[in-house]
Amino acid sequence: MLLRRLRMSLCVAAVAVLACVAAGASASAHAVLVKATPAADEIVAVAPTQVALQFEEPVATVGRSVIAVIGPDGTTVDEGNTAISGDTVYVALKELSIVGSYVVTYRVVADDGHILNGSYSFQYQ
Repeated sequence: MLLRRLRMSLCVAAVAVLACVAAGASASAHAVLVKATPAADEIVAVAPTQVALQFEEPVATVGRSVIAVIGPDGTTVDEGNTAISGDTVYVALKELSIVGSYVVTYRVVADDGHILNGSYSFQYQ
């Protein structure tokens, strides 16, 4: 009988520890970029009309420009008006007329308040 109570207590304690570990892991998680269109390092033959960034959780904007896209000649090719729909952030692009590497930079705020910055490039040929 005593052994049975001890086993039950150990099981309850193990479940409690696992629940605390799982709660701590999810509380410390931040928004992560899960999909980008065009994708990082992608080579596109047709000029994209927008950049879309999808995160693993809803995000909000920070300041005026959330997504910036710079062309191979150093000029800004995004239209500047970022739109957010849940976990996805969009920006329209001007007509891409120069082939080469385009750099996308982004800055968003996750639900937990942490700011997420990042960048990647894609090629237009």
